[in-house]
Amino acid sequence: LYDAGAIAVALDRPRDAETAWGRLRKEFSDHPLTARASLEQAEAAFSKKNFKDAAALGRAASKSPEDAVRGEALLVIGESEMKLQHPAQALPAFQAAADTPGLEPALHFRALAGTGLAHENQKQWAQAAKYYEEVAEKSPDKTLAAWAKARRAAIAANLKPAPKAAKKR
Repeated sequence: LYDAGAIAVALDRPRDAETAWGRLRKEFSDHPLTARASLEQAEAAFSKKNFKDAAALGRAASKSPEDAVRGEALLVIGESEMKLQHPAQALPAFQAAADTPGLEPALHFRALAGTGLAHENQKQWAQAAKYYEEVAEKSPDKTLAAWAKARRAAIAANLKPAPKAAKKR
């Protein structure tokens, strides 16, 4: 069923792929290929800006026993929830993705950047700055590092302590 779905994708027959992978999810819900198919569908839904479906399919894929699939699925969930303007739901997904063992460095730093962005959207400036600094300093992706540096600079004014009110005499 997994292969049938993959062949249908290659033949540009999305309905057939959905049918095969839907049956795979129904009949073999705990199989590792089911999670992999759900991840592929989540990524496809995300690319079509269907963020609600991407998040739902990502949740199905996040149950994978494979670290790589689980980590990528969590990242899709986080990014989808951010697109849906749900930073509180995105934050735990990004954090879990960043904590997934063996996640590719590029994906690990995307998860850290997403964590910073979710904190920023919730006006948690210090936490956002911490994640942005880590990405800016350590990410092997120069574009992502530059983005994190720019985000850190953009929130800098919010990190300064409020001026103390003048004491009344």
